[in-house]
Amino acid sequence: MTTEPGQPRQFHRTEYKVVVITEKPFLEDVSLHDIHLRMIQGDCAGEIMLVSTTVLNAEETAKELVELVCDPALFGLTTDGKPFEGDEFEDVEEAIADGSAAKAEPEPEAVVGSD
Repeated sequence: MTTEPGQPRQFHRTEYKVVVITEKPFLEDVSLHDIHLRMIQGDCAGEIMLVSTTVLNAEETAKELVELVCDPALFGLTTDGKPFEGDEFEDVEEAIADGSAAKAEPEPEAVVGSD
């Protein structure tokens, strides 16, 4: 589905809940694909349920992507939700890696030499 011309882009955040019952605990790095295969192949029982779907604007989407350690450029966005326009935002990966893109508020600037 595409956005109508002149309308702001919309994105969708969908959350699922996965419940699995096994004889032995799963390792932390088990993928959803592997869980699904094990459920249909019979060595565990489980259910995948839709919890919620939320419509997001570009700014909210960029913030969610950064929190997922995913580059907002995936959807043509900068880390602040603006349309990505070429190489002026080459520091996106660095901002995600050092966590600075995920900060909700800028840190106050230090005042030097004021006593």
